[in-house]
Amino acid sequence: MMHRSVSSSFGLLLGASLLCATPACSSSSSEGTPEQTLEVFNWWTNPGETDAAQAIFTMYEKANPQTHVINAAVENIDKAQAELQSRMTTGAPPDTFQAIGGWNLWEWVAFNGKDDTDSKLENVDAIAAANGLAAVTPQPLLDVVSYNNHVYSIPIGTHRFNTLFYNKKIFAQYGLTPPTTWDEFYQVGDALKAQGITPLAIGAKDGFYVSIVVWDGMLIARSGVPFRESYFGGTADPADPAIADTLTEMTKVFGYTNDDRSTVDWDGAAQEVVDGKAAMTIIGDWAKGFFLSQGWQSGVDLGAVPTPGTQGTFVYIADSFTLPLGVPDRAAAVTFLNMIATAKAQDVFNPIKGAIPTRSDTDISLYDSLAVQAISDFENSTLTRARPVLVKSPAFLADVDTAMSQFAIDLQVDTVVNVMKNRYDELAP
Repeated sequence: MMHRSVSSSFGLLLGASLLCATPACSSSSSEGTPEQTLEVFNWWTNPGETDAAQAIFTMYEKANPQTHVINAAVENIDKAQAELQSRMTTGAPPDTFQAIGGWNLWEWVAFNGKDDTDSKLENVDAIAAANGLAAVTPQPLLDVVSYNNHVYSIPIGTHRFNTLFYNKKIFAQYGLTPPTTWDEFYQVGDALKAQGITPLAIGAKDGFYVSIVVWDGMLIARSGVPFRESYFGGTADPADPAIADTLTEMTKVFGYTNDDRSTVDWDGAAQEVVDGKAAMTIIGDWAKGFFLSQGWQSGVDLGAVPTPGTQGTFVYIADSFTLPLGVPDRAAAVTFLNMIATAKAQDVFNPIKGAIPTRSDTDISLYDSLAVQAISDFENSTLTRARPVLVKSPAFLADVDTAMSQFAIDLQVDTVVNVMKNRYDELAP
C-alpha cells in the first residue's frame, strides 16, 4: 500500500443518500440534542482498544450531534460471538457490529450454509463506492469483506497476527537481538533465564491466544503457508504429522514461558513485559495499543518483529463493521459506516489501536515507526489470512481453542491432535 498525506472530507451525505431515502436519514435536532442512538457491538475492552474505540465514537458524535453512540462492548471475543449469535438469530441485531473479514463475516452472509440470498446483512456496495474503496483498498482486504461480488462490511483497520513484541531495554541491557528463528529463540531464552527473566509471556487462559502462537506462527515456520492454508481450508490429511510435530515443539517453548500462563489473558502477559518480568510476548499487533496506553513509546521501550520463522509472511485480519438487516437506527449506522470508510477516520483510529489503515491514501506521518514498518511489510510480504477467518466452522475454532488452553497446562499433544482430527470434517469445502 502506498500511503500519502491527504486532506479529505467525509462524504457522508453522499453515501447516506445512496442507501436511504427515508425521512429518518435526515433526522436532526436544531439544538443538537440527540434524537437517535447508534449501537456499536464490539469486543474492544482492553486499554488501547477502548481508547481507539472512544476516539472514533467521539469523532462520530461531534459530526452527528443528533445521535448518541452506545458502545456495546463485550469482554472476550468468544463471549461476544455467542451474544451476537443470540441477538442475530432472535431478531434483535445491533445497528452495526464488528466483524473480521473472512468467515467471521461470511457466516452472516451465507447464513445457515446458504448463499447470500439468505443473508442477515445488507450489502454496503453504495458506501464502498461513495468512498472510492475499490481504488484505495488492496484487493486482499476487499476480498475478505466481499461475497459474490458484493461488499458486506466496511474495513477500518488491518492487524498482523504473527508479531513478537519485546522489551527493548531488557534486550539492550543484556546485549540480545530479537530472535528470527525458533533456534535463536531458545538461545535468547536461555540467556534471559540466566538473568532470572521470563523469556516469553503467554496469556493462555483463553486458548485463542495460544492458538495464535502455534497456528498463526509456529506452523508457518515449520510447514509453510501453503500447508497451513490447505489444512485449515479442509483439504489436507487431518492426521498429517506436521500438526503433532508443531505441538511437540510448542511443549519445548512452554518451558520458556510464564508460570502463571494458564491464569492470564494476552493483556496480562503484555503487562508482564511492561513490568520487566518477561522480555517478550507473541500476540496480534493490537497489543501495541495496550503497550502505548501504558506510557511506552514505539522504538524506545517497545520493539516488534515477526514471530520467529515467519519473516516475509504477513498473517492478517481486517476489522470491519456491518449493516444488519432490520436494525432500529439504520440511518445512523449508514452514517457511521460512511465515516469509518474515510482516510481521516482511519487516521484517528489506527494509530491508537495499533493497526494499520486499510486505505492506501492515509497520512503516514501520523503513524509510529512500528506501524510504518508494518505498512511496508504488508505491501511486500506473502499475505495469508489469520486462522479465525481462514476456518469456516466456529465450532471447530471453539473446540480447538478450548483444547489449546488445556494444552498449556498439561502439554498433552495427542489430546489436541484428536480434537482436530475428530472435528476436521467440519472444514470440508
